[in-house]
Amino acid sequence: MQFYLSYRFCRAGVTVCIFIEVQMPLDNKDTREAKSLESGEKVVELFESAPRWLRRWSNSRRGKASILNRKVAYRELLTGVLLMIPSAATTMLTYYGVSEPMSEQGGDLVQKGQALAFAVTIGTFSWLGWFYLFGLLYRLNGRRLKTALCAGTFFVLSVAAIDAPFNMLALGGGTAVQMTLADTADVYEDLKNNAFRETTIMRQLLPAIDAQAARFTNLAANERQSGDFSGSAGRGKVSAGFEQIAILLGDLSGELQLGLDAAAAAQADIATTFAAIKDETYVTGPLRPRVRRASIAADQLDDQLGQLAQYDYRVSIAATLDSMNAIFPVPQRAGSDFEQVQNEQLALIADMAKPVAVSLQKALDSLSAKDRADIPTIRPENPTQAIRTKWRELIFQWLAALFVDLAPGALLIILIAAFREVDVQSKNTDK
Repeated sequence: MQFYLSYRFCRAGVTVCIFIEVQMPLDNKDTREAKSLESGEKVVELFESAPRWLRRWSNSRRGKASILNRKVAYRELLTGVLLMIPSAATTMLTYYGVSEPMSEQGGDLVQKGQALAFAVTIGTFSWLGWFYLFGLLYRLNGRRLKTALCAGTFFVLSVAAIDAPFNMLALGGGTAVQMTLADTADVYEDLKNNAFRETTIMRQLLPAIDAQAARFTNLAANERQSGDFSGSAGRGKVSAGFEQIAILLGDLSGELQLGLDAAAAAQADIATTFAAIKDETYVTGPLRPRVRRASIAADQLDDQLGQLAQYDYRVSIAATLDSMNAIFPVPQRAGSDFEQVQNEQLALIADMAKPVAVSLQKALDSLSAKDRADIPTIRPENPTQAIRTKWRELIFQWLAALFVDLAPGALLIILIAAFREVDVQSKNTDK
């Protein structure tokens, strides 16, 4: 006989039960029956512990839902407080955007106060709108949610549309005005270069015209003395043709020289005035006086360019070409051998004068034919006009001006999604 001591702890309140068993050696049949009994007891224990595990699993899910609920509620409260910071920034930007045009018009202290009152109103409405949306929207469902969403969207977009230009004036007004200053300088630089280019072309052409005039003068003298081309000395159609070409070229040279001399003084004034525009464009300093001085200089430059345009070289060149074509008309059918010889001599002179006519025609084509009335008038713009004129170049500043008023919408979407998740988890734990 063998004795075995075994014990069990049965927790029922604070009661502890101890069992002492005396086990006798058993045969194989008794051993199998004991094992079967032990397996049954384990199954019973498993069924008894199942409700306890279910309660633990349910409590863990309730814990997760409550944690998420606390986190979302905390962030709701924190967001409502922190929204005052962008609302204060909106107030500052709006005040600058409203007061800047007033300053340009000499606004007094009363107008400054009006600008401040308007800016505070916009900032307060901006904060209240988002505060209402963050506090109420995600707690609504169905038709009420749609109604509140439509009203909130209209309210937020209205505030953004009103406030965005003023924010843009604060963020990019100075940059836009600087761009219009640079555009003004670029346009007048092109006008100046075109005017100077025409003068340069004439100065390059003038020595060639003088050389050709001297050449045809010598040809006329040789023809009168020895008859190099006609075969008979003395005056004739050939010598007269040479003399007419020389006179035309000489007169053209004189007219061009007078125009170039008069244009030289105007060019000096243009260069000085344009340098003033350039200086106001790229110097560092307050924009308002720079814009005023640049506009005055642009007006002066328009007058000076108009004076320079009076020396129109195209008219003299075109008149010379017409006269040269009249000297050598289209030859008619000769009535005698003498007329045939004269026509051949005039054709020879025309061939000699053709390169000169071609050069003059090229110079005429290369000169600008744009009328002064077609030249655009451009001036530096004030900030209110500049931000609209240069909206493509300042697209990112415009986005930033809108972002200040619309950015909380993304946070609102995240908060709505989080509260919907809390509702879903709460419903799942209640099932």
